[in-house]
Amino acid sequence: MKKRILSFVLAFAMLLSVTPVAVFAAATAVAKIGNAEYTDLQEALNAGGAVELLKNVDISSRLYINKDVIIDGNGYTITATGTDRLFRINDSVNPGNAANVVFTDIIIKNETANSRCIETRSGDLSLTLNGVELYSTGPAYDQALTV
Repeated sequence: MKKRILSFVLAFAMLLSVTPVAVFAAATAVAKIGNAEYTDLQEALNAGGAVELLKNVDISSRLYINKDVIIDGNGYTITATGTDRLFRINDSVNPGNAANVVFTDIIIKNETANSRCIETRSGDLSLTLNGVELYSTGPAYDQALTV
């Protein structure tokens, strides 16, 4: 009797091992705030607070910051791959949102034409850069920081 039960268990295990299983690649987090992880950096910036990068990030569209945020790069690099302005702080489209923004331990690169790494659009903000490297090396009219 024990052999018969064992043979059924083994047969069932073998059946499960050959059953096709779909494998889905989960989107990997690029940033986190506390224990909350984000696969999209703009969503993390929209949440505000202390944003911590988890890996190097390529960005193809402008990132807007309209609230207080601390971006801890952990030594990682954010590279613009398809936008002339990488970060726009306190966007003039949404006036009245004063932003206190701190970038720490990060490399920001923009190699597109007319490139800017960080652009501010208001007099009512505070911008602090600690251990930050800015590279704006596009083919024309480049400014790493525009205030």
